[in-house]
Amino acid sequence: MPSVQDWPLHRFTLPNGLRVAWIETRSPVASAGVMVDAGTVNESPDFPAGIAHFTEHMLFKGTQKRKAHHILTRMDDVGGDLNAYTTKEQTFYYATFLQPHTYRALELLADMVIRPSFPEKEMDKEKAVVLDEIQSSKDDAPDELGEWFDAELFAGHPLSIPILGEEQALNRLTRKDLLDWHGRCYTAENMVLVLVGRFQRKILERWVYALFYELPSGVKAPLPRPEKPLTVAPFQRRELRSNHSAYGILGGLGPDVLSEQRLPVSVLNNILGGPAMSSRLNMGIREKYGITYLLESNYTPYRMSGSWSVLWATEPAKMQRTRSLILKELQRLTKQPLGSMQWHKAIQQIMGQLALSNENAGNLLHIVARSILLHDEVETLATIFHRLQALTPTHIVETAELLFAENQRSECYYYPDKN
Repeated sequence: MPSVQDWPLHRFTLPNGLRVAWIETRSPVASAGVMVDAGTVNESPDFPAGIAHFTEHMLFKGTQKRKAHHILTRMDDVGGDLNAYTTKEQTFYYATFLQPHTYRALELLADMVIRPSFPEKEMDKEKAVVLDEIQSSKDDAPDELGEWFDAELFAGHPLSIPILGEEQALNRLTRKDLLDWHGRCYTAENMVLVLVGRFQRKILERWVYALFYELPSGVKAPLPRPEKPLTVAPFQRRELRSNHSAYGILGGLGPDVLSEQRLPVSVLNNILGGPAMSSRLNMGIREKYGITYLLESNYTPYRMSGSWSVLWATEPAKMQRTRSLILKELQRLTKQPLGSMQWHKAIQQIMGQLALSNENAGNLLHIVARSILLHDEVETLATIFHRLQALTPTHIVETAELLFAENQRSECYYYPDKN
């Protein structure tokens, strides 16, 4: 549900096709980010798995005019922050800084995304870092269980590929691969520049034109856009691991990011096990019985599909009871519409969460950039509030019936290996 406060939103497009959006706020702290419309799903079949994430790392390792040290200290020296992350569909580079340092941040971001040098002497070191990151993720049972679940749910589809990549693919990745990936993906029409802060418009536009005009327009080979995943047969998987606790995840396919069902599913997920402490899972299981310390639900929409899940951890002896209680909560949502007071609280709750998330500049950057890439527009909070208030408890029951149907539900488990 991309949405922003009713702050002024300015947009313009460079001659090369780069879309620029600027949210005008009063804060002395500003942010800028470049989102590239390429992630894990775009790797198959032409590139080694993990190249999107590895490219993100390597953009910090040098440009045609800077070494890694100069990139890493450029924003640090003025008390700012520079960071990046990769998802299954996008890669995002962003900086936060005091408003007087806007040009410094924009110039650094432009240098990184337009002129990376991909120094070979840094590649082996960074491969070791990413391989350690992969191993560390395997030590995190909830993260690894989620990756395993996605691999099964989207089997045979690019959405199944782990964002961090795979060890064998990473080891064979070459500098030529990075150059080819950068040449294909890092083009103006495949990117969005977003800013949040208080700027003088004419000066900002002049800076953006001067710094980003060198981006190629995007006439290279189009990015692969895989077909939507087929409906998968329900599955159950169980594996022994050297954990103290047992972990479970159940879920299935959900609406894609463009679906009309995205909004009711988001509300349903918030009621079931969203961030609020009063969610059904938290109040009905964790607080009432005290048998699990990790219990949450998630809904993740992608372009080609989506997924929903409930993730939990508990003692092995209490695993089946916890599962039964979770299924009971799912069943309740398919049978019992929320009363008027419950419904009012649910809508007020999600509206408040959306408004609060807009107070974070990093969230705003992500919301606006992804909205423009996916929809070429940005929805205001007022509009999303209107759509939320048009929903009814019946919509949620109907959505739950479709989403939580037993013949659409899959499960994966980690149990402690007693040996």
